[in-house]
Amino acid sequence: MIYELNNYLSYDLCNRLIRYHIDNDHYDIYDGNEDFQNRIINPSLIRDEFLKSQIDILRWKIVQKAARLFDEEYLFLEWWSLVYWGVGMKMNPHADSEYENGKPHPSPYKHYTCVCYLNENYQGGQTHLTKKNVTICPEKGKAVFFPGNLEYTHEVKEVTKGDRYTLSLWFTRSPEHRLTY
Repeated sequence: MIYELNNYLSYDLCNRLIRYHIDNDHYDIYDGNEDFQNRIINPSLIRDEFLKSQIDILRWKIVQKAARLFDEEYLFLEWWSLVYWGVGMKMNPHADSEYENGKPHPSPYKHYTCVCYLNENYQGGQTHLTKKNVTICPEKGKAVFFPGNLEYTHEVKEVTKGDRYTLSLWFTRSPEHRLTY
């Protein structure tokens, strides 16, 4: 189940999030993955009051949408990141809650994923679901939802020109793993 929702985020919100990322240097939480150091902002820590109010509304709206799409009574936001992808950046194939080799995953409770594309003025950077052989073409404002398990292994193709900005969200069924701030 891959759901693509065009124009889910307003262009204005996309532009504001990109501008905030460019203008602010507090990349203080990067979820322990060195590849993301100095590239992400946790939206919960945004300091601009107007933007914070807009992102809080989006947070609840998108969690409810994920629950409806996946026919879950409840889902919780597990983590989210405002991410910058420059030329040459990519992400190898992975699942968000399982490893291919059966080794225990550090986040087995990431049941669902959402990628929101904040811009489209770049080349490359497509999200490719390898086992489904589906490539998502980035479009400004588009939100894409899919499960976090191995069946939905995905990658980010290399950005070859321009800057790519995304808002990535992960949802859990586990209240004990929900984001609490």
